[in-house]
Amino acid sequence: MQVLLGIFLYFMVYPDVSHQMDSGYYKYEEEQTSTTTTPGVPLEHTSLRGPYFDTTASKNVTALVGKTAYLNCRVRNVGNRTISWVRHRDIHLLTVSGYTYTSDQRFSCLHKPQNEDWTLQIKYPQKRDSGIYECQVSTTPPIGISMYLSVVEPITQVIGGPDMYINKGSTMNLTCIIKHSPEPPPAIYWLHNTEEINYDSPRGGVSVITEKGDVTTSYLSKHPPSQE
Repeated sequence: MQVLLGIFLYFMVYPDVSHQMDSGYYKYEEEQTSTTTTPGVPLEHTSLRGPYFDTTASKNVTALVGKTAYLNCRVRNVGNRTISWVRHRDIHLLTVSGYTYTSDQRFSCLHKPQNEDWTLQIKYPQKRDSGIYECQVSTTPPIGISMYLSVVEPITQVIGGPDMYINKGSTMNLTCIIKHSPEPPPAIYWLHNTEEINYDSPRGGVSVITEKGDVTTSYLSKHPPSQE
């Protein structure tokens, strides 16, 4: 009987951080281990023999176009391992520890000594930056956790616009909705012929009500001057 012997070699190349890495493609794998766990406690919180990820934070991050985005990776028991950030779209190595390995200087990794957070910072993000990013730890084999970044641009829409008609002397009611904003806007301004409407005008008759949420809605009402 013939016996087929297979020899598998797993390896991961980590760059000398004192030199720029040559461009190319890199393969990474998640560590598959059989570890005895405590009932009801996630595996990542019971493995004390090596690094593991804090998975309590959301893996979905939304950022505004042009406003700095942050993807935070918290690693417990990191020891002397290195932390890397990889962009899935093109399997591009972005950072290793505190060093940036891409010509796109918008990307950097923020980390303070004795801190467990390794945060990928993306300045001036654009919609094309949306996608999956992976935080990796240089264990053998390496382990990683993926996060999805959505870069959005808020949309404002006046219901019934752009042209609306009302009868002379009638109350004017306008409704504006704001969608795709990571958080409700702190303030909303209504303009008339490029000039901001003065809600405190001596003539009165102008009121604004704003309801904030995943979709923010602002209601503008302008009543005709009272006849005395």
